[in-house]
Amino acid sequence: MRRNALPYLFLTVITTFSLATTNLSAQITFDANFDHGSLKFGFVSGISGDYILQGRNNYFSSNEWRWLNFKVSGVQNLTPNFWISDDFAGGSSRLNDHQMVYSYDQNNWFYFDNNGRDGSGGYEFSNNTNFTQDNVYVAYAFPYSYGRAAQHTASIKNNPYVHATNSSNSNLIIGQSPGGIDDIGRTIAPRDMFGYKITDTSSSAPKKKIVLASGLHANEVLGNHTLEGMIDFLLSDDPRMQTLRKHAEFFVYPMLNPDGRFAGLNRSTVENIDEDPNRDWNPDNYDAHEDIRVSGDAMIADTGSDVDYFIDFHSTIPTGAQADFGFIEYEKGHRDDPFWIALTALEPDLKSTDSSSTGWTSANFGDWQLGAEFDMTFETMFGLNRDQSYYTELGESFALAFADALNPMPEPTSIMLLGLGGLLLNRRRA
Repeated sequence: MRRNALPYLFLTVITTFSLATTNLSAQITFDANFDHGSLKFGFVSGISGDYILQGRNNYFSSNEWRWLNFKVSGVQNLTPNFWISDDFAGGSSRLNDHQMVYSYDQNNWFYFDNNGRDGSGGYEFSNNTNFTQDNVYVAYAFPYSYGRAAQHTASIKNNPYVHATNSSNSNLIIGQSPGGIDDIGRTIAPRDMFGYKITDTSSSAPKKKIVLASGLHANEVLGNHTLEGMIDFLLSDDPRMQTLRKHAEFFVYPMLNPDGRFAGLNRSTVENIDEDPNRDWNPDNYDAHEDIRVSGDAMIADTGSDVDYFIDFHSTIPTGAQADFGFIEYEKGHRDDPFWIALTALEPDLKSTDSSSTGWTSANFGDWQLGAEFDMTFETMFGLNRDQSYYTELGESFALAFADALNPMPEPTSIMLLGLGGLLLNRRRA
């Protein structure tokens, strides 16, 4: 590996998860001890401005990484070059077209100018111009922390169309995660888990029940951005949403894996760090999967196991198709469902993949335990150089697709009926 030929200083402080490194021109410090932060070790080579990183290799037992999120300080007026091994979960080639992001405030994110594998086992990223501030956040993709989910839930709880469910309290809390010890020895405290309903309770019209969830895999942040965009649009004053709220109830569970997200894990939960939580939605195994039990029991209690649609928003690494897609059940005719037809009309680049899994995924839980007529795991694609607004607008398309599929046609007036009757009479005479 090219970097091995360079002298370097190796410093790591596991207890504080704060890493400090020094070169001749400036003192550079690395820190990932924050909500959703993820960085294992920091290195400094003997060449000024060249920084070697190591990701958290907690992707089950693969010794590979898939999530990176840290703060680097002391970089104002510098153009550091970052390097990390391309031992990437899913295959090194999945980094070929990827672009890392950076931010000064953790809200507005920008892509690095230079990104790519170096041909000798590593992936490098840097900018062409100096950083303009001393503190810079760096991530694999636009982060979505546990704290953001909690803050967003708090921001909408007083909205007139947001309601507690059978399982949630006035703060929309359905229970707490179990907490535990993460892969680097930190104690992760239990955290609130949320659930709420969006509907217009003034309407007595029959309503479809739709379950929306995200945050099951710790690193799959783009699904949360999409769900947040959908929720905000559902609560807007858009006339189509006003009508939709009269004909649908949306049951929302915005962060299914708060411990793994807070700890900065690659995929799993803190409670079961070597297991895929999207294979553990079996009620028979709830004693060992407390976070899944909280969400699963809440969904059953809130919906009465009588659901029309179930959607779990995820993210995935690039595939050959390079397109967002939904895992749906072909044999059940889901490709012909009015919602899916409406969604793909709004977003023609979306693809579908036949969901033939017989394992205990969240979507299968939606089918087997909630009786969902339509269940889907939706995958947004990492690394396609999209603006953050893409995910918000994609979420809006989901809301619009439900409006198109579920909003009933206006009742015809007597004049319209008279005209239609005359038309039919004329056709019969012809």
